[in-house]
Amino acid sequence: MDIAQCQFKDNSFNAVTCLNVLEHVPNDAKALEEILRILKPNGILMMSVPASPHLYDLLDELHFHVRRYEVRDLRQKTIGAGFDLLAINHFGVLVYPGFYLQKKFNRLFYGKLSPERKEKKARQETMATRQMPWIEKLCNAELRIGRHLSYPFGIRIYTIARKPPTTPSQERDHVSG
Repeated sequence: MDIAQCQFKDNSFNAVTCLNVLEHVPNDAKALEEILRILKPNGILMMSVPASPHLYDLLDELHFHVRRYEVRDLRQKTIGAGFDLLAINHFGVLVYPGFYLQKKFNRLFYGKLSPERKEKKARQETMATRQMPWIEKLCNAELRIGRHLSYPFGIRIYTIARKPPTTPSQERDHVSG
């Protein structure tokens, strides 16, 4: 299904999770408008997207990412679609230094590889990450700390938003109807 052209009826869902999706959609603003449309009034959107456009590399390319996000851009797009923003923050802040170095290394040394070699390298990096149990401990510590502050950077951005009880189009329909 094309998230920018949902086949669901208006006001169909109480909640929508959009995890690792929006970065793949060419028209992300339209996708957010569609999610708003299919949510019931007061419905909740929870989404996660990759952060830091300057870190776009071969892994993003191989995963068919159209973009990575900045908090200010995602905030603007979410509010622009009509949502009330409840929370937005980075996560992956404690692993960011290593992530940053790896992404810069990838861009410097692997950017001009053939698609086959890029894919092989991406698989190697993915497998290596799975063999690092300390990452889970860092992320759990970060979660506890993040309840009390906003992170200035991270590897991902999470957003929690709510569809207003009535949208401007519903108000127009009510007045004109």
